Amino acid sequence: MVMKRIPARARCFSVLAGYLLIAAGCAPMLGIPWEVSLRETRQDQSDLLQQSRRWVASAGRVRARDRLSRQLPVQDEEGGFLESRIMATNADKSYVFPGSVATIPRAERSKIGVYFVLGFNQHKGRSGPIIRRTVDQMCALGYRARLIDVGSRRMAQEDALLIANVLRQDLPQVDKAVLLGFSRGSADIVHFWLGPAHQLPASELAKIKIWANFAGVIRGSEVARWGAVGETPLAWVLRFVINLRERNLRMLPIDLASISYDRWEYPGRRFPKSVRKNILVINFVVIPDGSDGWAVLDPQFKFLARNAAEEAVQQGRVIGPCDGLVESAASILPPHTGIKQWIVRVKGNHLILGGNYCNGRLVAPQYHQGRAARLESGGQMMDDFLRALPKSLLE
Repeated sequence: MVMKRIPARARCFSVLAGYLLIAAGCAPMLGIPWEVSLRETRQDQSDLLQQSRRWVASAGRVRARDRLSRQLPVQDEEGGFLESRIMATNADKSYVFPGSVATIPRAERSKIGVYFVLGFNQHKGRSGPIIRRTVDQMCALGYRARLIDVGSRRMAQEDALLIANVLRQDLPQVDKAVLLGFSRGSADIVHFWLGPAHQLPASELAKIKIWANFAGVIRGSEVARWGAVGETPLAWVLRFVINLRERNLRMLPIDLASISYDRWEYPGRRFPKSVRKNILVINFVVIPDGSDGWAVLDPQFKFLARNAAEEAVQQGRVIGPCDGLVESAASILPPHTGIKQWIVRVKGNHLILGGNYCNGRLVAPQYHQGRAARLESGGQMMDDFLRALPKSLLE
């Protein structure tokens, strides 16, 4: 059989068509689809997210960062109570606060559900293996721990439905529950609370006593917005690299868009009444640590955030102090939710395990001790957390 040679013109056309298909997948979205129903944002002096952006515009990024750090404890119901306890357990690995979660008898821990949600890169990158190892360590301590396995490139709305389905099946098996959101996983949980959570039985939902977020995307990520709609060459490259990593060169960045807006700013969105008065939200907030007001531990985060901020200015937007992916003030609840909130500050960048507490001590020393030790760093942070967290919160 004789193979016919493809004409040069046809080959060029095929290559060009391939490049166009790739470019189509890397093209910016025209906007964030859900913002068509966004209500007009009112000026609110108690909203640190709004305030931090104004401080950047008026006083510069360094002074805005420092002012925000001082104001965060004001948003804490207990004025930094847990932060001080965690710094104590972090400094002395043998100390256990009397009446902390760590003192719960092992026989009782199997009835406490601990649900982890990471979001992006659950199967790849640095964070996924660490979180999976941390889940295993929590199980070894006797807790009913589980990683809710959301997809890497799905929308937050889709992940919220998955979270609801898992909890619908699992909550009847426990007496108390804790939700833990990491990075984008916190955005998934926000979408869960303001959407499909309302379809779960109130008696089961009320078992969730603590919702903790670690560098959580609570109110949207301006860097993710830039990744979805940015028009600079770097934004195009970012979309291409993400698609290449996921082996889907034609995928639009709808997943980035789904975490790039403030879900709380929509009419008719309410936190479930059966939970609001009894749940505690604990937010670990990362304050950028660089002398220029940017996070410096990981140069990639700083590079992306600075480019996102520069393009945002051209669109009339200001990005406040930012850990490299999410604004620090976007990692706490908006005002007037009626939900009790505690705040723990960390200095560093979005990779919270690599940061420092306000006393200068490393959050997880093992994170800096090589790849093998790094896998244990999530458990190291959780150990400090459990020895500091009052068990009365689960009663």
